Amino acid sequence: MEAERWTRDAERLLERYTDAGILLERTRRLRRALEHSTWEQPLTTSERRVLELLATQLSAPQIAARLFISKNTVKSHVRHIYDKLGVRTRTEAVERAYELGFIHSPH
Repeated sequence: MEAERWTRDAERLLERYTDAGILLERTRRLRRALEHSTWEQPLTTSERRVLELLATQLSAPQIAARLFISKNTVKSHVRHIYDKLGVRTRTEAVERAYELGFIHSPH
């Protein structure tokens, strides 16, 4: 994909400059988002809802209650989210979701 090539090139160029700051980070985020857009199995709407709540302090039963689904459904969605994002923990999933722009930082 042409856009991925452009972001890789921009990232390499910006890495040469110590004062690139936010431009380098935004270029990296864009590249990761572009990589995600080509995933074979994107997150479902239900998985995205669960992912947003993973960024909170809510437990699985609390997430289930909030979304009016069973605790087992939450666990199933979490497994799928971890697989699709290539992570093993809740913290990693939330960090990856921030990187990809699926959820936004509270600050």
